[in-house]
Amino acid sequence: MVARYKSSLAALIIGSAILLFSVAFTGFLGEEGTENHVVIEVEYGQNWNATIQINALTRLTTPSEPSTEAWRGFGKMTKHLVKMENEEWNLTVSACKEDASFGHMYVRIKLEDGKILKSASTNDPFGKVKISMLIP
Repeated sequence: MVARYKSSLAALIIGSAILLFSVAFTGFLGEEGTENHVVIEVEYGQNWNATIQINALTRLTTPSEPSTEAWRGFGKMTKHLVKMENEEWNLTVSACKEDASFGHMYVRIKLEDGKILKSASTNDPFGKVKISMLIP
């Protein structure tokens, strides 16, 4: 009875050690599947509307169908997008002022840390801005 208890206890200790080791070192085995955050920012003191289009290209598959999202707002607004590490995006942002003022509207594609990757602006009445870029 004591021998059976000792072998069960030894198996439990070994199993726990293997589980602990696996959990502790999982993050060091590779970076596959990590995320990158991209921020879209539209800034205008009045009403505006925008369209965000993403064509995702993975390094292992064929290009996906474009994903398009309509977005409306007032003032300065941001939208956070999450991109997997193994994807490339053709990202296009189109925005339009909804009034005839000469105020400036700014559109930016940024990283989460605030670094601006691309930007454009307009002060035309009912002005439109379109920016596109490849996000590797």
